[in-house]
Amino acid sequence: MVAIAVTHVRRFHQRHHDQRLGEISEPDAAPAQADHSAGIARRHDLQLAIEQLPERQQLAVTLSYFLDLPESEVAAVMGCRPGTVKSTLAAARAALLKHLGAEYR
Repeated sequence: MVAIAVTHVRRFHQRHHDQRLGEISEPDAAPAQADHSAGIARRHDLQLAIEQLPERQQLAVTLSYFLDLPESEVAAVMGCRPGTVKSTLAAARAALLKHLGAEYR
């Protein structure tokens, strides 16, 4: 069951990554769309930063933040205790902050 959940998360992650890359490669946006383009670029930066995390941290971030699962369910999927999920997410957030900088807070 865990393998199935991980496979679904990876597919979800890849689908959304591919869609975001397609959005970013569109021709220059009109000035009214500049804010939207900036948001897309920030999401792309975040996606690339998440991909640099260790796989376990990527999984915890995806399950918790993208799929909005509670810590208990993330722990069940990952095969660990909720406290381990908390510490894994804290380490992931620290790594993302270091990689992206304070403007992404």
